[in-house]
Amino acid sequence: MVINSIPDRFDFDMANLQIEATRDDLMYTESRNEISLKSLMFQTGYLTIHKYDESTGLYTLKFPNKEIEASFQKSI
Repeated sequence: MVINSIPDRFDFDMANLQIEATRDDLMYTESRNEISLKSLMFQTGYLTIHKYDESTGLYTLKFPNKEIEASFQKSI
């Protein structure tokens, strides 16, 4: 499985470490062999839904705990 981790496909706010995504960003893949980094992190529990904006259809994702957040910060 290939992970698409091109930085412009994974925009995030480093100040709050919250990531915005649509439902399609999180659930839909065009290929059975590829998955986006957002989708992979959400589906494996490394990102959780913080809030949902009905007017825009955007989910705001966040790290579920400080340990995962710290690990992510160290890896980028």
